[in-house]
Amino acid sequence: MKMKRYILRMLPLFLLLTAILGGCSAPDGKGSVEWNEEWTAVGDVLAVEPIEGFAVSENKDVLGASGLYYVTWTRGEGESIENADGEDAVLYDAQIWLLISRSGDEDRAKAQIEDWQLREEENYRCGDSASVVCAGKTYRILPLLESGEDNPYTRGAAAFGTYGDTAVCAELLFREEGDEEPSALLEKFLSGLHYAGEEE
Repeated sequence: MKMKRYILRMLPLFLLLTAILGGCSAPDGKGSVEWNEEWTAVGDVLAVEPIEGFAVSENKDVLGASGLYYVTWTRGEGESIENADGEDAVLYDAQIWLLISRSGDEDRAKAQIEDWQLREEENYRCGDSASVVCAGKTYRILPLLESGEDNPYTRGAAAFGTYGDTAVCAELLFREEGDEEPSALLEKFLSGLHYAGEEE
């Protein structure tokens, strides 16, 4: 009888620990396909082929349990600065951000990319967006022509797309003017995305 009461008292604690540990477990990053070892896995959502000149800087499942992930790639030597908010930051010659939100609903995924595009248009003078197909997936690429005074990244391009209930945003930014065409380089990056569950 004492053992039964002990088990009943300990059951809520056990269930709580199980939930916490289950929420903290990292996804294996493979989904339903076998990722190439040279690719960068983003949760269990997709994997990215290396892009010449860029190295992975951060790979975070910010709210993995809620389906939010981001990865950054950088090029060049980092320069420590204080940003407009007074916080320490590191600037690179070029940087790629990949943001993924798995919402569980296709309409919400489409609404998410519309929101992301609006945010880009608030921070940059933008060119006309164009639809492109990379590795069989359709994205909308938005040229980022000019930034505000407080933004050290002066130009770039952003891409938006959905895959089922997953919204994807990739942003490529440069600090300086140059000969590279941001939209073309971003297309090359997008061509190296492999989604879990797709036919290889």
